[in-house]
Amino acid sequence: MNLSRPYRSALFRSLRCLLALAALGLAATAQARFSVVHDPLYQATTHTSTITASAVDQPYGVVAIEITVTTGEMTDCSELGMGTSVLPCRRGATTVVHRCSYLGWPRQATCSYSQVLTARRLVSYRAVLRPVFGTPVSSEEVSYAGGTPPAAPLARPVVWERMANAGRRIDVGLFPDADYGSDYHDFTRDLQTVLLGAFFNDGQSFAQTYTARRRSFNLWAGPAGADAEGCLRRVDGDAAQVAAVLDGQVIVHRNEFRDCASLSLGGAGSVWGKLTDAAWVFMHESAHFLFGQGDEYCCDGGYGYAGDCGNVFSSSAACRSASLAQGVDPGACVTIGNTGSWRNDSGGGYETMADRTFESQWLDNSRVCVERRLSRCARSTCY
Repeated sequence: MNLSRPYRSALFRSLRCLLALAALGLAATAQARFSVVHDPLYQATTHTSTITASAVDQPYGVVAIEITVTTGEMTDCSELGMGTSVLPCRRGATTVVHRCSYLGWPRQATCSYSQVLTARRLVSYRAVLRPVFGTPVSSEEVSYAGGTPPAAPLARPVVWERMANAGRRIDVGLFPDADYGSDYHDFTRDLQTVLLGAFFNDGQSFAQTYTARRRSFNLWAGPAGADAEGCLRRVDGDAAQVAAVLDGQVIVHRNEFRDCASLSLGGAGSVWGKLTDAAWVFMHESAHFLFGQGDEYCCDGGYGYAGDCGNVFSSSAACRSASLAQGVDPGACVTIGNTGSWRNDSGGGYETMADRTFESQWLDNSRVCVERRLSRCARSTCY
């Protein structure tokens, strides 16, 4: 086709405009913040569950958000004819697509879908953000349980990326202590407090690492069978079957006693669920049994570390050597009171392994160790 010069110029201008719009679309997709969450995280009674998808700071506007929700009966997989599983299956599933469309292309938008969850429900959801320009943005698929659980020994998902590589997720289970008795619903209320405070909390320093790296974790509620009293912990029966497939276990208790945890990779700890800072206690104890980090306070903690990356050392020389290897100032090694152990104190702030405050963070060696483990999750396998 032979076009005259004016027509060719107009065509080229149109092509340049389209290319510019495409570039804007790529930038819009890259800069948008898109998150999806369900509330409550887990409740073991009939209740209304709401899934909310939020687009924030979408530079060039939102056309629509779609939430695809699949709901069915949670089972132990026996219907498949290959034995039972402690990780749940689903049967009788139905799928709905809920769409929110927006006039005027707002930069911020929220879309919610609610449904009543009765007994033995397993729900999966995924959301798609459709921007004005660029490629749609899809969230991960998340599965969770709701309603009275089956009688079988099952891990009840709270936040489960079912389709993800399991080796790239740290599976943490929370189990009701025997002191809850038959009141499993009270346990799930305390579980909600702990997990919201630790994994869905941008506003407080201590929670920022887990909140930012939430996709490194699958979170589970376990059945009865666990019991803790101080540093004595027992996991039997149905709870033991579920704990065997997880990377770490937390026994949540209703009665008051001091919490502690094993210094290990893949161990267990306890959290008093009625504390106002129960989420902080969970954070501190989880550093022991998920990342092998020792206490940095004086003078009745657990000193040392597990695995190949530590924060507490038996001598000044060991502290200096490890700090140098981890890129931390070796000249900041100090003793932990009269314990004979050493830590690095170059961070200049509140340390989660030492200071019981919401303003704490993992600092110095402990930050290196935790971040190294979480980065390993993203690259290959967590453990």
